[in-house]
Amino acid sequence: MKTPRFIALLAALLLALSAPLRADEKAPAAKSGYTVMVEVEVDENGVPQSARFLSSDEPSTGQILSRLAVQMALKNKLPPREQNGHKVKYKAREPFFFPIEGDEGPAADQAPKPRVKNAIQPVYPPELAKSQTSGGAILEFVVDAKGNLARVTVMRASDPAFAAAAEEAFKKWTFSPAKKDDKPVESRWRIAIAFETAETPADWPWRVAPRPSFGSWIVLRAPAEEAAPAAEAPASPPSELPAALANPDRAGAK
Repeated sequence: MKTPRFIALLAALLLALSAPLRADEKAPAAKSGYTVMVEVEVDENGVPQSARFLSSDEPSTGQILSRLAVQMALKNKLPPREQNGHKVKYKAREPFFFPIEGDEGPAADQAPKPRVKNAIQPVYPPELAKSQTSGGAILEFVVDAKGNLARVTVMRASDPAFAAAAEEAFKKWTFSPAKKDDKPVESRWRIAIAFETAETPADWPWRVAPRPSFGSWIVLRAPAEEAAPAAEAPASPPSELPAALANPDRAGAK
């Protein structure tokens, strides 16, 4: 092969390899969910001795995922390490990913948020409370530039009765509109409304809203002898909405 021709072929090959994706090709999909980073201290045999939360991209619902990740890290045995022929203790950083359907990523949370003026506590469906059934619903809502609740949609729910109870109460919430450059604007958000009892806490997917996340609202059913009719709850800013921190039975995949 002549040298000029070889150089031309090589240049064509490099150009092909560096070309962008064709229109009919798809880039790798971004993960939908939240990631928590945990630092773990392990002994000489790789058995976790302690773990601490380092960081998370899901700050809106308190410490739910952070606590879960720490619990999971303490259960994961890691490979032993050696130094100079001897097993040694060491620290490792472990990321834990919690997949959540419909999550739009961190950028979605940067949009202007409305403020709650008045919030109505959902009523725990009697039959589900009686059977100690926990669960919840994820709602998407739109607040227009006048502060009116323009739309409420149930994205998913663990039971139709939870969906109906959450939607019925939420439609009575009132808001002040979100603002951008000091001007009222329409905004779209999601909220997790979980129903749980002291004996059966709701699983974490019903206590963590996909982004754009407005946070979570927990409906806690007291024991039968202490139960009282649900009452209207005073409003709280999104960052202060109540969030249950009891440990759920199941956690997301690592």
